[in-house]
Amino acid sequence: RELSYSGSVRARTEMNLGFRINGKITERLVDIGQRVKPGDVLARIDPADYDLSVNSAEASLEAAERQVETTGLARRRAEQL
Repeated sequence: RELSYSGSVRARTEMNLGFRINGKITERLVDIGQRVKPGDVLARIDPADYDLSVNSAEASLEAAERQVETTGLARRRAEQL
């Protein structure tokens, strides 16, 4: 005799996971069902976008430093007049 029932299967514990930053996952370091502990790296995110952001921020910093230098020179010239 065969009995059929409908239902759903759920994990005993579930975790909502998320990254602090957005990006494309380039490498998954754990498998489904694998035990992990706090501090374990689960995945790697492509750093390309963040490398570009760092380069842009460094260029902006250099430009701002040059502006500070130029403004200082202009101030000294104005004081001499």
